[in-house]
Amino acid sequence: MSSIAIDRFAFVLWWMTAFTGAAGLGVWIVKLSQPAVPRGLPSPPEVEIDLDSFVACPPLPGPPTPLDLEVAIEKGRNAFVEKYVRPYQELALQGGFLDYTDAAGVTRRLGPEVYFQNQLYTLVHFLMYFRELGFEPDDPLVRELREWLLSKLDQRSGRWLWSEEGCLQPKMMVALSHFGERELIDLAYEWARSALFFRREDGLFSIMQSGFIIQTLGPSDRSLSNQLVWEHKDDQGEPVNAPDEENSAKYLYALLAAGHSADSEEVVRLHTALSTFLAHTPLAVGHWRTHHIVGRCWLVLCHQKFDLPPTDGYVMSLKALRQAGEGEWRYNLMMRTVPLFRALMVRVLLLAGERGEELDSIVHGLVAGQDPDGSWTLPHTYKMWNMDRPPKVGYKYGNFDSSNTYKILLTLLAYRDLVMNS
Repeated sequence: MSSIAIDRFAFVLWWMTAFTGAAGLGVWIVKLSQPAVPRGLPSPPEVEIDLDSFVACPPLPGPPTPLDLEVAIEKGRNAFVEKYVRPYQELALQGGFLDYTDAAGVTRRLGPEVYFQNQLYTLVHFLMYFRELGFEPDDPLVRELREWLLSKLDQRSGRWLWSEEGCLQPKMMVALSHFGERELIDLAYEWARSALFFRREDGLFSIMQSGFIIQTLGPSDRSLSNQLVWEHKDDQGEPVNAPDEENSAKYLYALLAAGHSADSEEVVRLHTALSTFLAHTPLAVGHWRTHHIVGRCWLVLCHQKFDLPPTDGYVMSLKALRQAGEGEWRYNLMMRTVPLFRALMVRVLLLAGERGEELDSIVHGLVAGQDPDGSWTLPHTYKMWNMDRPPKVGYKYGNFDSSNTYKILLTLLAYRDLVMNS
């Protein structure tokens, strides 16, 4: 090969090397400019879920077998207590400490007296339903949680640190009703009627989120801020003190559970206000949000358990729930994607005397959709509800798998007692 050919070949190689290096450098620049995915976080699903057609724990034809139902109940009961209640109780009894890993991967201990939203709901729900779960009042777990809950109540005002949080106040009142704490319940209700979320113009309650705890759902920047935020917002995104049928119905239930009679002044006043509101604000099943579902269900529960006189709001709520139970639940996003709302609907309808193939198939699907460890989890909602990674600002912690588990478990218990054993 001549020297001229060698020079030409070397020239070509030089340009090829330069081009390859430049291309490689470009690839690395693009890669480095992309946001890093924090290690240890769940990978996003390869295929996006089509929420227009997705159904979690989809119904199956026919009822579940008695054996499958009993196995699901036993596994679910154990999972709720061992996977959720006991670990959350341990955090609470140790003084409210939490090891929190932020979006940058830095872990530090928060506390004392730091609690997170789903932790509180889980512990309070256990105290509300411990008998259905097979526990007695003198069981160590029940006794310790009861003493802890009472120790956190300001018995001068009737307020817990987190009393403004969602519907925790009436649920804590229901929990205390199992232990005959009538005076404390009345004190807690008196505080609620003086709180920001009580609407004196119509006698109903709205709903707020507490900045004294870490939110599981809701704005992360309000967690541990000691600020309160209205849960509902208007069309411009501004907080608004809107009437909330869920919170109002749960306060009604709490009063009745505490021993107030159906014709007592407080019960009549709240029952009338809630029934009037529901009678004048009808809403198609497909448009129900969580508070619409739960509020109607709890009003019907009040009537079934405490034999309240029928009202227009009750009649309309029960009729709408019947329509949902006959198949219209499929048009509702929350009942399709979050089985706990579908399960609550089924339990209320069963208690109201409803039976049918649709309810059988829903229960069958819930039994079949149980996780191997006995819980019912909601992995598809983590991304939808921004629970798949820590926020860059503020705090978020936990998920609502425990709520999904206990709600479905209560429905299976009701189905066994009212349908299978009838």
